[in-house]
Amino acid sequence: MSTRYLIPIVFAAALPLLLLLRFSGEEGFYELYVPRGYIDEVNRLIREDKLTYDCRTEQIETRNLTDAEEFFLRNSYLRRDLARWRAGDRTPFVVERQEQRGGACTGDLQRVSESFHNQRLPTYTATSWRGRLYVRQRLRSISLSAPQRLFELARPPWRRLPLPANAFEDVWLNQTGDQRSERMALKLLESGRMFASLEHIGDQAAVEVFNERPGISLNGCRIPQGWRVRLDDGDQVRFRHDNRALDQRFQVEVGGTGGLISFVNDVNDETRRKTFTNRLAMAGDITRAIDNAVINGKEQGGKDDFDVYLTLDTFFQDLLDRRLGEFCRQRYGSRPLRAGVTLLAADTGRVLALASYPRPGDVERMTLKRPVHARVLERNHNFMQHAVGSAAKPFLAAAALATQPSLARLTLPCFAGGDPPEEFLGYDFGRYNLPADCKGEVATVNFRRFLEVSSNRYMLALGMLAMADWQDGSPFELRDAATLPPQDHYRLGGRTYTRRPHLDIVKDESQAGQTELADLQSLAYYQKFRNLFGHTIHYQAGPMANALELDPWSPVLSEAGSLGDTTTARAFVPVTSEKVNLRVNLIQQLRQDFYTTMLGLGNNRWSNLTLAESLARLVTGRAVDASLIERVQTPASADGEAPAANSEAQPADSEAEVHWDLEARLEQSPPLQLVDLPEEARQLVLQGMRDVVMGGFGTARNDLGNALIRLNERSPAGVEYRAFAKTGTPSTLLRTVERGPALPGPGSIEVYSNRRQVKDGVLVLAITREDRTNGTAESLALAFFIEAQGGSEQTTELAAEVLAPLVEAYWPEDWLEQPSEPSA
Repeated sequence: MSTRYLIPIVFAAALPLLLLLRFSGEEGFYELYVPRGYIDEVNRLIREDKLTYDCRTEQIETRNLTDAEEFFLRNSYLRRDLARWRAGDRTPFVVERQEQRGGACTGDLQRVSESFHNQRLPTYTATSWRGRLYVRQRLRSISLSAPQRLFELARPPWRRLPLPANAFEDVWLNQTGDQRSERMALKLLESGRMFASLEHIGDQAAVEVFNERPGISLNGCRIPQGWRVRLDDGDQVRFRHDNRALDQRFQVEVGGTGGLISFVNDVNDETRRKTFTNRLAMAGDITRAIDNAVINGKEQGGKDDFDVYLTLDTFFQDLLDRRLGEFCRQRYGSRPLRAGVTLLAADTGRVLALASYPRPGDVERMTLKRPVHARVLERNHNFMQHAVGSAAKPFLAAAALATQPSLARLTLPCFAGGDPPEEFLGYDFGRYNLPADCKGEVATVNFRRFLEVSSNRYMLALGMLAMADWQDGSPFELRDAATLPPQDHYRLGGRTYTRRPHLDIVKDESQAGQTELADLQSLAYYQKFRNLFGHTIHYQAGPMANALELDPWSPVLSEAGSLGDTTTARAFVPVTSEKVNLRVNLIQQLRQDFYTTMLGLGNNRWSNLTLAESLARLVTGRAVDASLIERVQTPASADGEAPAANSEAQPADSEAEVHWDLEARLEQSPPLQLVDLPEEARQLVLQGMRDVVMGGFGTARNDLGNALIRLNERSPAGVEYRAFAKTGTPSTLLRTVERGPALPGPGSIEVYSNRRQVKDGVLVLAITREDRTNGTAESLALAFFIEAQGGSEQTTELAAEVLAPLVEAYWPEDWLEQPSEPSA
C-alpha cells in the first residue's frame, strides 16, 4: 500500500472526531443518483477510441476530440477523473491489464466506473434526516455561525435534485451578511480564491479543503489539504491564517438540529431579534409568542436562555405548501380564500407540516374587500376553527359505540332526501332538510354503510340513541307515546323499535321546535367523547388561557414559567387552536343545537390540528397527543476549541442541557390505549372510513380511491397502503361569509332551507402502510380545509394529488431501487 493511502488511515485513527466521508457503509435510506448522461458520454468516447489506455505508462489519454468534446472534457467530471487517474487513483475507470513475458503488457480501457460516480442523496424522511426547525432564544451557538456572520448548510428541496450548478454559492469570510444555500464555496475577500467548500453528501454535511491557507481545524485538529470531512452536530470549525488576519470560529448545527428560523443578538447593548420568515410563514408569530412567555415568566422563575426545536419537517412543509399553493392558484386564480393542510405522524403525534394558503405573495395578487383582510389571510389556517360537517361523524360515532356497543347493529330505512317530517324518532325538530342516503338497490343503512354514503339521518339517530336511557341492553321505549311512522322505525340486534326512546326533556314541548334537554354534559355519551378525543364538551366561560389548546406548547410555557398566564395565551393566539367545544349544555332546541352539533355545524367547530390529532387516536387506538415541540434545551456554552498549550483555561462542558425531549418522553410514557373504545368497535369505524375511499358509493372514491389503487399497483410485494377518510361539506350563511375575507366560488352557493349558504370542503385522511412480511403498520394523519369553493370534492382532489408524493417521501424504502454491488 502506498504512503498516499496510509496517511489518511493513520490520521483518522489518531483523530476519531475527524471522520472521512465515504459513499458506502452508512446507515439510513438513500436515493442513489447516477449521472447517467455523463456515464453514457464517457463510454461513447471509450468505444470510439477517443479515450485510450496505455499499459506501459498506465496513463489514459485523449485523442482527436471535437470542439464539443473538448468543452465536455473541461466542464464535466472527466477532467477531474483524468487528473485522479494520473495522480495514481485507479477508481474512476475500469481497465483490463495483462502482463506478458519479457515485461510486455496488454491493456484495454473498458468503461468509466459507474459506482465511483454514484451520489447518495437524502430521501427526506424522519428516519434518515431528523432535521427540525428551531427557535433560538439567546445567542450561544448558531448554525455554522460567528458573531458577525451566519451561514447555514440547508437541505435542498426535492424538486431541485440533482443540484444545478447555480446552487453553488460563494461565502466571503471577511464580509458581513447572511447566506443560505445548498452548497457553498468558501472564499477570502482579499484573494477571491476558493479555499474550501461546504456541501451535502447523502444526509451528511461536509467541508472539503482545497488549499492549505487559511488553516481549517475541526474540534482543534487541523484538516489536511484535499480532505473531505463530515461535520457532525456540535462540531467546532475554525478558519485561521497564521498571521491572525483571519480567525473565525463556527458552531456546527446540522443533521439532527435542522435549520435556524430565528435568533437573538445584542447590538449596542440592545437585544434584537432576527427572524427568517422564508423558512416558516408563522416563524414571526412563534418567536414573538415565546418572547412574551419568557418576559411574563421571569417573576415565576422561568428561564430565558433556551432553544425550542419544532417537530415540523422542512421537507414536508415545503412540499405541502407548494402543492397547496399550486392547487389553489390553478383552480381559484386570485380569488381570496383560506385553505390549510395538517400532516401528523399518527404513531407519535409529531406535527410534520402545517401548510397554509395564501402566503404573503399570494395575498398581494388578490383583490380584497377590506385591507384588514390581508392580515387575516396571511395567518396559518390550520389553527383556525371552522365547521367540519360530516368529517366529525367518525368521532361522534366512535363515542356512540363506546357508550353502547350494540349500536354497531343499528339499521335504519334509507332516506330519499328532501324535507322529512318535523318529528324524528318521535321528537320535534321543526323544519329541516336532509340529503339522500339511498344508494344502489339497498333499502337500509347500517353502521358501516352510513359513513360510506355519509348519512345525516343515521348520525342523528345514532346520537339520540346514545343519549337515551337504556334498560337490559336496549333503548327504553316510552310505551304511552304514539307509534313512530314507518320511516322512523329502527332495528337493533334483530328487533324492530316502533316507539320513541326516552330522553330527559325539561321543557314543555307544546311550542313547535322548542324541545329542551338539560345536563347532557354529564351523559355517558359526551363523557366518552371527551375521554376518547380529549375535547371539551360544553361551554365554559373563563380566561382566554382556558379556551385555547395550549397543550402543544406546554413544554415551552413550562420552561418559561408562564403556563396558564392569560397575557401569554393572548400572544399565542395566532399559532394556537381554540378548544373543540360542543356546548351541549346549551341545547335548547333539537333543530338548532343538537342537529347542528351532530352534523358538524353551528357550535361543532374544529381546527385542522385537532382533526388530525383525533384521527391519529382513532387510527392507532391510543391516546396520541399532537406535539409541536421536539425538544427544549439550553445550548452548550463552550466554543469547543482546544486551549493553547500555555493557557490556564479549563475545557468547558460542550453538552447542551436538555430540559424536555419528545422522543425520551415517548419512550418513558408511550400513549395509552383508548380503553373506552372496544377494538371491534374501532375497527368497525375504520372499515366504514375505508369504504369512503374504496366503497362503490364512497364520497372520496372517484379521486382518492383511484389514486390509492394506482399507488398500490406500484408498491412492492408484501406492502399495502390503505386509506381511511371522511369527507365534510359544511355550509355557512352567505351573509356570514360576505363579512369575512373569502370570495365564494361560483359552484359553492346553494339554497338550503330557503337560505343562501356557502359550502366549504373538509377531509380527514389517514394513510397506513401495512407490511405483511413483518406484521408492522405505520400511519400518517391529515386534515384538509378549503373555504367557500364548493364542498369536499375540492379537498379530495387535492388529497389525490399529494397522496403519492407524501407516501414516496415518508416511506422511501418502497420506492427506491436498491443499489447494485459496485464492480470489482
